[in-house]
Parts: sequence; structure tokens; C-alpha cells
Amino acid sequence: MKKTLKRFSSMSLITLMTFSTFFVSETYKAEAISTAVTLGDINQDGQITISDSLQVLYYITGQYAPTEYGVTAMDANEDGIIDNVDSDLIQYWALYSPTNNQPVVKDLYTLPNNEPRQYIKYDVATGVENDPYTLSAITNSGTNSNLLLNNSFILNNSDSGNHPDTQNTNVVQLSFNDGVGSGYIISDHVIATAAHCLYNVEDSQFVQNITVNIYNSNGTITSKTPSSLHIPVKYKTPDVGVSRDNYDYGLIYINDSLSQFGVWNVGIAVKEFMYQTPPLSITSSGFCQPSNYTDYTRYYSTGQVLNLDTLTGESHNLPAFRIATDGESVGGKSGGVMYYDSIGSYNSYKSAIAITTGGTSYRTWGCKLTPTLLKFYKHNTYLS
Repeated sequence: MKKTLKRFSSMSLITLMTFSTFFVSETYKAEAISTAVTLGDINQDGQITISDSLQVLYYITGQYAPTEYGVTAMDANEDGIIDNVDSDLIQYWALYSPTNNQPVVKDLYTLPNNEPRQYIKYDVATGVENDPYTLSAITNSGTNSNLLLNNSFILNNSDSGNHPDTQNTNVVQLSFNDGVGSGYIISDHVIATAAHCLYNVEDSQFVQNITVNIYNSNGTITSKTPSSLHIPVKYKTPDVGVSRDNYDYGLIYINDSLSQFGVWNVGIAVKEFMYQTPPLSITSSGFCQPSNYTDYTRYYSTGQVLNLDTLTGESHNLPAFRIATDGESVGGKSGGVMYYDSIGSYNSYKSAIAITTGGTSYRTWGCKLTPTLLKFYKHNTYLS
């Protein structure tokens, strides 16, 4: 079974500038709209500038709400994922060919979900479940901020089975009284995971005695105790007729800095990413229950993205929120990362695009990282 391991360097630190924008809510088109799009010219001012490159970074950190044209122009390498590769390529164009890109006629992308949501915060030390708080939809770029972009490794395998993963050390294990789950470091103090790893629906209470275990490539463990746990209100109490699976994501806040263990680069998968022919592949990584495997090592599996509209009996999984592959998933991997090997002309990254929420021996399900979720993880003032 052949594996290849490639390392790519990224820009180390980019200082972002403030710029104004406008609010666009979640939109679904009855039919595709073909438009002449100049890739990289996000603000449609007739030239490609560093500001366009920075708008991509603001978008993938939950600070900016582009138009349909804008999000289409962001996808510089046209793979259906908006991520650091696009920002790097647009930056290159801005420096060396700011007016050379010719418009291409293409269908505008569907805007990924951007809406206000309510969340519940659980204080681990006191055991108190606080009143719900609301995060508004993204309406502007927010304040000046810095983005640390990490070195990336791409680990490839040719089949959809589970394989030991020694590279993704920023995928963490969640240890409970009765088993294990997974999560991944998405910002300096924040771990993304599945809501069902944090909240027990049957008992109507948050899970007790969670420990976060961070394993390096040699198996050495660093353990952290959470400060607070956060889940969507709609996971605890879903709307009538809407499955809580669409809101199966949560957040663990750690007081100590996690940056030394590596923060995941993130990307936003547009709806059209899931309908490409032939389908693209993404990888999931997480820990496994000891009943499935004899150790606590991370395992990964790679699978092709599935068209949700064609999956029998899965109509409750909304394409605006969910993603699925034909890769293998086992108990314990819930909460782990689903990522895309994003290949660029100048830099390449592993871009986290979803949170694993479950699966079978032939399928992995996840909640997509949308602007709504990225604001929750990266610009949430209710965490500490």
C-alpha cells in the first residue's frame, strides 16, 4: 500500500487590513447563473490587488460576507474550496500580473450558509449551563487581526480504509468516562468537535470528565482540561422537521494556548464542490475506540465526496450544512477533522473543511465549515 508524504511551506504571518463589506444571507439559486468572472478580482474594481487576497483570508476566518460573484472570484484555482491556496495565488497575481486575468464565463457559486445562531455555554469547573447566547450573521470584516498560517503536510493513500496517521498531531483525542472521541485544534484556544461528543441527548446533559489528549508523532501525550463547552441550541432542541444532525458541531475552550501543537488551516467548501464529476476526494482523521483498534493512534481514511441528493434515506442531511464521503469511519472518530488536500501553484495546504460526525465501514459524515461555523470558532466573544 503506497503512501506519499509531502511537505509544503506557507506564508508564516500575514497582517490583515480592515475593509468594509455587506451582509448576504444564505442563498440557493433555482438555476445556475452564468456570468463573466475575473478570478481574483473579488471587489470588481478592474484589477487584482493585495486587498483581494486579504478578503479571502477574512472570509475563511468568519469576518467577511462576499457576494455570489465575490465568492466565485475567490476560488482562484477553481476547485470549489475557498482557502489559503486561493489567497496565495491571488497575492501572486496582484504582485506580478494585476490586470492580465481575462474574464471567464462560469456559473456563480451558491453562497455558503451565513446566519445568526444561538449557542449554549457549559462551564466545566462549576457545572453551570449558562443562558443561550447569539452570534449574529457576518456583516463586516471586523477589527484588524493577524493570521498565523502553519506549515502543512499532505498524506495520501490510495484506498478508503483506515490507516495509522502519525502526521496530524493537531487532531486530538477526547477521553470520557465511557470511551473516546476526537477533535481538532482550529484556533489558539479552541478545539472543534461534534456536539454529540459534548452533550448527551438521552440524558439531556453535558458530558462529564472530558480530558483533551494531544499525541505527538511518537505517541507522547499532553493532556488539557477544558474550561467550557459550547453547542448549538438547535442541536439540543432541533426545529420541528429538521434533524439535529445538521447542527452536530461543538467547541471546547482551553485556557492554555494550543498554538505550539499547530492550528489547522481551514477552507470553505461551496455547494458545487460536492457535485463535481468526477467527484473529488477528502480525508478524515480521528481516534478510534479501543474496541475497534488495539491502540489510541489517530487513523485516517480517504473517500470520494458523495452527492447527497442521490443517497437513499438521507434527505434529512441538508447539503447547506452536511458533507459525506465513501471513506471508512469507526467509533471514536466523531469530532475529528475532514480535510482537503489543496494543491496550489506556489503553496499547498491541508484545509479543514468539515467536522466528522459519524459513519460506517463505507461512509463518513460531517458538518461543513461554513461562515456561520467559522465565526463560532474564530470570532466568538463568549468563550472565556
